[in-house]
Amino acid sequence: MNNKNTIINAILAVAVVVLFILHFTNNNKSRSAVTTTTVTGDSVVARMPIAYIELDSLINNYKYANQVQEELMREMESRQATVNQKGRNLENEMRDFQKKVENNAFFDQARAQREQERILKLQQQFQELNQKLQMELMQLEADKMKALSDTIMAHVEKYNNEVGRYQMIFTNKSSDNIIHADPVYDITTEVTQYLNDHYAPAKEEDK
Repeated sequence: MNNKNTIINAILAVAVVVLFILHFTNNNKSRSAVTTTTVTGDSVVARMPIAYIELDSLINNYKYANQVQEELMREMESRQATVNQKGRNLENEMRDFQKKVENNAFFDQARAQREQERILKLQQQFQELNQKLQMELMQLEADKMKALSDTIMAHVEKYNNEVGRYQMIFTNKSSDNIIHADPVYDITTEVTQYLNDHYAPAKEEDK
């Protein structure tokens, strides 16, 4: 279960990380550049109108991301249960066929051949079902990742319009994109709070 959670969290994070790179590096070019200054000891440090978001923390604490994770987990478990049951049924059919062959239970070769062909067809159907369920899950993941990305994009843009503070917002996933940054530029907590404040859980009939 923990492995599945880790995989889904990784998928969520990777799916979302691109949106900030593609969007916030270009969307705010029309805003006028604003620089603030902070006095530190005897020096004056320029503060650029930029910020970054720790994506792992955002995904772990955003309620909608947690909802998506739970939904994907349920779908994965449901499909895996179907595959497991079909697999057990196929194993039983193959075991029964093998016993009949060993005990010479078939009256003639033609009947044994027909039974063998039936077993082979069941094997093919099992493989096709497994592939079908995997493809359905991949498509479901893609749809939910897009919905999550679109939601985060829209709310972060709305947040920035309201605060009117930043010309560029980066994402950082396990220090992949930002090697070092002053914590003053980290807006993860406030953005996560903003997203959760605007989170409305879907009703059962809407799922």
